[in-house]
Amino acid sequence: MNLEGAVTGGISDGIAARLSVLHQRRDDYVDNTLNGPGEDLEGYRESAARLQFLFDGSDDFEALANVHMRSLDGTARLFRSSIIVPGTNDIQPDFRREFISIDGRNEQDLDQIGGNLRMRWDFNRVSLYSVTGYESVDTYSRGDIDGGYIYGNFPPNEPGEALFPAESADGLPHHRQLSQEFRLESNEWGRFDWQAGLFWFDESIDVDSFSYDGFGGAENGYAVQRQDNTAWAVFVSGEYDLTDRWILRGGLRYTDDQKDFVAERVTGPFGPPIAPIAVSPEDTNVSGDFSATFKVNDDVNVYGRIASGFRAPSVQGRLMFADASLPADELVTVAETETVLSIEAGVKADLLDNRVRLGFSVFDYTVDDQQLTAVGGNANIARLVNADETKGRGFEVDLEAYVTENLLVTFGASYNDTEINDPDLSVIPCAVNFCTVLDPVDPGNPAAVLIDGNSLPQAPKNVYNLTARWGVPMGNGEFFIYTDWAYRSEVNFFLYDSVSFTGKSLLEGGLRVGYNWNYGDYEVAMYGRNITDEEVVVGAIDFNNLTGFLNEPRLWGLEFTARF
Repeated sequence: MNLEGAVTGGISDGIAARLSVLHQRRDDYVDNTLNGPGEDLEGYRESAARLQFLFDGSDDFEALANVHMRSLDGTARLFRSSIIVPGTNDIQPDFRREFISIDGRNEQDLDQIGGNLRMRWDFNRVSLYSVTGYESVDTYSRGDIDGGYIYGNFPPNEPGEALFPAESADGLPHHRQLSQEFRLESNEWGRFDWQAGLFWFDESIDVDSFSYDGFGGAENGYAVQRQDNTAWAVFVSGEYDLTDRWILRGGLRYTDDQKDFVAERVTGPFGPPIAPIAVSPEDTNVSGDFSATFKVNDDVNVYGRIASGFRAPSVQGRLMFADASLPADELVTVAETETVLSIEAGVKADLLDNRVRLGFSVFDYTVDDQQLTAVGGNANIARLVNADETKGRGFEVDLEAYVTENLLVTFGASYNDTEINDPDLSVIPCAVNFCTVLDPVDPGNPAAVLIDGNSLPQAPKNVYNLTARWGVPMGNGEFFIYTDWAYRSEVNFFLYDSVSFTGKSLLEGGLRVGYNWNYGDYEVAMYGRNITDEEVVVGAIDFNNLTGFLNEPRLWGLEFTARF
């Protein structure tokens, strides 16, 4: 069920307000058979609201304020144990989506509130902008990570059977982000326009982690981690019309980033207390971009761009199930700064009297010291690693066309080839040899495999998107049919290659048939998502057994929308 509405109105001259609200609900549709009959998982209730105020009563001052909130009460992602047939990436033949057998709890809730204020002062030749932001979130998520129950025979090979119990939870009891930007922009300086500014960001976050014994849910581990992140930057960019056809753009940015992380308390289920452990990585960087656009004619532009960027050092402190005998620098992993250099060129065109819009681009990028997350392996932990180099290249096509006056079609396609280049980088693969690892063993560490030459996780080589909307006037409104289809090729779930943890290609389609009237203020429609009812494993857990989680199920619904 979805309820959505918005109210806009003028309060006085130059002052307006808009209130938008959303409430949506999905009933539980998955039955946990270990709890007896009854659908008690995969449902949720979500409410959200946004209140905006606009002040535009002066020629030289404007302000837009925004306050928003969101509340969610639902269930965590369902992990499904032994869902993959050993030695393949096929789903077990007797699997049924609407049933699961887990012996742990599953719950999730989230409360979020935030706001921002955007102000502009006009000083004739220049304008000053101030953008202030605040965000805060409180969330808790608990799940049966093994995705099943303790089996009777070895190895577990039936849906619902787990190798060993794994139940955990994470929460953010405290989270706060503050940001401030001041930006000065030129106002129509002729051939040359520019902007310059300052940016400041401050984040404070607490993470609580819990472990449960899996036999009744008693807590047997608890960890507290805190991180403060402060960053500031100064930037400048400009645009120059070299001729009526050539436009040059460029910019520079200096960034300073510092993090202070501490694991204050870590008492895991497998060993003595580990904490405290503290790290404080920091770094500075200068990045920039330069582009040129050539106007072939009024309808066709070609462009080229070269840009650099960086990601500051990152900290991974998932310590609940870590080996307490390891040194501190192997427990709390820090990934060094990564930098990227990208090149892009393309064409944008409006054709056939603006009935067709076409975009095509080719790109190539190199990431030095890319930060990668090695998830799972031999334990329910995550480690940060740096790859010497990652390469990416490909092309993108975007097409939008009015085939007839009433039929609008869009099409998008991309080819993306990614490759990790690091002969010495290795990770620990699945804990038990069910997943048929394809990478060579690391000679220096027989428990690990080398991942040189692998593609990035969850990075399909081919992506296609197609939409079509046909609408005809009827009465004082419009009858319409809309469909959308999305395809992606196969993906790796982890940094290493394996047979079982290779996600199959996925094609999902949607359909919407409806009628709107009164200039779109009212609409009634029947809709469907994943209308062909595709069932594909889209992610996995590798430290226990062949556990996976699925794409969203087929959904049919009826929706009424009113805008005021």
